[in-house]
Amino acid sequence: MNQTVKYIHRNLLALRDHHHISDSTWARLAEVNRSDLSRFTNGHVCNPKFDFLEKICAALGVTLYEVMSKVPMSTDAYSASERALVMRLRRMSDSQRDVVERMAEALTPDD
Repeated sequence: MNQTVKYIHRNLLALRDHHHISDSTWARLAEVNRSDLSRFTNGHVCNPKFDFLEKICAALGVTLYEVMSKVPMSTDAYSASERALVMRLRRMSDSQRDVVERMAEALTPDD
C-alpha cells in the first residue's frame, strides 16, 4: 500500500469510527460489496478503484478530495439523515432527481 492509499485509508477509518458505523452498514450505505470493503479496511487492497473510494467517502458524508486533503476535515459535514438522503438520490434516475430538485427549489427560499 503506497503512502497516498495509507493516508486515505487512515482518514476513512477515523471517519468511520467517529460516526460509529459498522463495516456492514458502511458497505450498505456505499452500495459496495461487504467483502471488498473488508479487504480495504483490513489493508489488503493496494490500489483501490476510484469509484470504490468515491462511494465509501460519500457514505461517510465527505468527498474524496476532503479525505485526501491535508486540511483537517469536518467530520460533522453531514448528518446521518443527510447521508441517507444522498444515497437515495444516487439510486434515482436522472428524471427522478430532476423532480426532487424542482421540489427542493420550490420548498426553499432563494438565498
